[in-house]
Amino acid sequence: MKKFKSVCRTTAALLSATYRLSRANIWMTLLSSLILVAKNAATILLPAVLLNAVEHAKGFWHIFGVVLVYAVIVTVADMTAKSFRLQQTALGYGLSNKAALTVGKKGMKIDFQHWENAESLDKSYKAVTSTWIFMGICDVLFENLVMAIASLAVISYIVMQANPLVWPLLLLLVGIGIWSDKKRAKAAHAIDMARAETDKKTAYNKTILSDLKYGKEIRLFHAAAFFQKKFEDSCQNQLTFEKRKQRLNVRYGLFSQLLSFVQAVIVYFAAIRQYEKGALSIGYFLTYFNAIREFSAALTALLQVWPDLVEIDEYYGDYKAYMDMGDTMHTGDQPLAKDSPYEIRFEHVYFRYPNSEDDTLKDINLTIHPNEKVAFVGENGSGKTTLVKLLLRLYDVSKGAIYVNGVNIKDVPYEDYLRLFAPVFQDFQLHAYSVRENVAFSDTEDDNRIWPLLEENQLDDVIRTCPAGLDTYVTKLLDENGRDFSGGEKQKLAMVRAQYKNAGLFILDEPTSAIDPIAEMEFFHRVNTVMQNRTVVYVSHRMASTKFADQIFVLNDGEIAETGNYHNLMEADGLYAEMFKLQASYYRETEGMH
Repeated sequence: MKKFKSVCRTTAALLSATYRLSRANIWMTLLSSLILVAKNAATILLPAVLLNAVEHAKGFWHIFGVVLVYAVIVTVADMTAKSFRLQQTALGYGLSNKAALTVGKKGMKIDFQHWENAESLDKSYKAVTSTWIFMGICDVLFENLVMAIASLAVISYIVMQANPLVWPLLLLLVGIGIWSDKKRAKAAHAIDMARAETDKKTAYNKTILSDLKYGKEIRLFHAAAFFQKKFEDSCQNQLTFEKRKQRLNVRYGLFSQLLSFVQAVIVYFAAIRQYEKGALSIGYFLTYFNAIREFSAALTALLQVWPDLVEIDEYYGDYKAYMDMGDTMHTGDQPLAKDSPYEIRFEHVYFRYPNSEDDTLKDINLTIHPNEKVAFVGENGSGKTTLVKLLLRLYDVSKGAIYVNGVNIKDVPYEDYLRLFAPVFQDFQLHAYSVRENVAFSDTEDDNRIWPLLEENQLDDVIRTCPAGLDTYVTKLLDENGRDFSGGEKQKLAMVRAQYKNAGLFILDEPTSAIDPIAEMEFFHRVNTVMQNRTVVYVSHRMASTKFADQIFVLNDGEIAETGNYHNLMEADGLYAEMFKLQASYYRETEGMH
């Protein structure tokens, strides 16, 4: 009873969701099924009519006319059924894509911490692989169920009139087949879930071997054999699971074939006995034989509906487990004044990552004033990037609070808060679309805003040399006429994107880590020039790049060890001064070697 209630709830929920995604798919599946029933009925009845007509025909042309009419009816019925089936298939693909999109949208909304959690990523993968159930529920209910019921209604009268004993015998054999297939489906689902991790590794390894952005390092580090071995190993593991599944299918398939053989024997025996008694003409013998076979297929489809719904229910559990992942981050409804300067204040902030035993940040107190240039510095692992994650509210503080203009950021609508920031991360991502789309995404109507920003970042001449201008694709991945921009050009483009957002606070999280110190200084000088009246937060491990900052916060082991500007900190001769001198001596030694 518990399983029955679960299946009913799942069926109702999926039908409702499917109707919202593609009501046309439901109606087309239903209509296609009814047309197929009519075609099958004609296929059963018309041969008998044809044979009887031929048997009593009066000459060649009479026979030819009967055969021609039969051929036309069968051809039209078959073409109509195929046409609707093709339309149904096309709609089905569209429905599957829309279902996959629901998973993608969920991924964009869930708390960021889930993107750094292996269990959550597993749930996401299983949810994507389960999206076939949207099309599956339509097939089961509007194809298998409706078509089976309609077919049984058409055929049952013929079967019962010919030999009533055939019906319970076929019902018993079909029931045994359904029970067998239910066990097979459950075992197959267990294998599919067990191989999910292997499938994920294979997909990743395939991406590594086919994505051009990995090609240089793989070639230069002679790592091709390494990644090929990884791919071959994961493929071999996939093959092992597939063999297990195929052996399972073979075992149950042999049993299913045995049941089909017994059904065929019963059908042949009953048909021959009726013909021998003279109860059937040759034409209706054929009708009876085809009807019993069709009856068996329809009954199988009908009884298969429940196991199919059970299987869908199990996959729906995987889909729902991901879609129901709750958001733990509180979002309020207190609006912020638009176009006003913003002050950010950390008060006694502590933070500990999920499943960690130690605090990453401890008692952080700091204030970022409007239009101020602030730098977070420290060694790797000191907490700089975590501090930025809290500032951007990718995570919430474990203890303490962060305020924007005196309002706790948890009380500000989440999307409104995110609009305050324009980040350029160390691992900033450009996409294989046009320059315009990389800068403005969907807001592509105002090129007059893009060109001045390109000019400020010394990128306008580069784009003008491209024949397609702003329509030039970044990389050649999706367009052979695309441009492979240099590292510095990509960095500038990421900066243009951040400026285009026109946010109140800019976050630059080590965006220059891949370039040399001189280019880095030029970058920061350019940023200071174009963002004189903006609040900018820099994160850097290079001390020289922070000389221009109004405030420098030096982090050490998750705490703020020192605060001040460049001159104050150098005079204090503390941790900042020590790191600055150490890096300076390193660069002098490097220059001397050259």
